[in-house]
Amino acid sequence: MKALKNTLLSLFLAVSVAGVSAVAVASEKVDAVMSKITEAKAAIAAGKSNADVATLIAEAKSKSKTLGASDKMAGEIQRAAQHLSKAIGALKENDSKLATEHLDGGAKAFTELKAKL
Repeated sequence: MKALKNTLLSLFLAVSVAGVSAVAVASEKVDAVMSKITEAKAAIAAGKSNADVATLIAEAKSKSKTLGASDKMAGEIQRAAQHLSKAIGALKENDSKLATEHLDGGAKAFTELKAKL
């Protein structure tokens, strides 16, 4: 009986540590996406070409795909990433102001997402 208790306790601790670890990794990935969004906004402000800014936004969007969360969170990640897609679309139409607004929306969405992790 004592061996069973020890085994169950060890299993519980392993699962708990894995759960905390997964949240920490997801949080770091959201930070990486936010970093790319900030970098893209700075590039727009600095007058970089739309193609260069679109590349940065595409990198942020790519990083958002690696978050790997539950089905509920996957929908929220996808909605947040839509802001990034819209920003790229705005840049294709040479509307950097609208792109910046979409980046702000994306940053807000990812910040809220991080709070839910």
